[in-house]
Amino acid sequence: MKRTTRRLSTLTKQRISSALKGRIKTDDHKKAISEALVNYWKSIPIDS
Repeated sequence: MKRTTRRLSTLTKQRISSALKGRIKTDDHKKAISEALVNYWKSIPIDS
């Protein structure tokens, strides 16, 4: 299921953060993730 808004609860943000801690990524992987997220967030409308 794809997100339709940018809002997340504080608890959800904390869970995502703790799940991602300690992972090691190469520089190429970091660049690919960054580019993908920039494009992803461009497709989601900003709440007014």
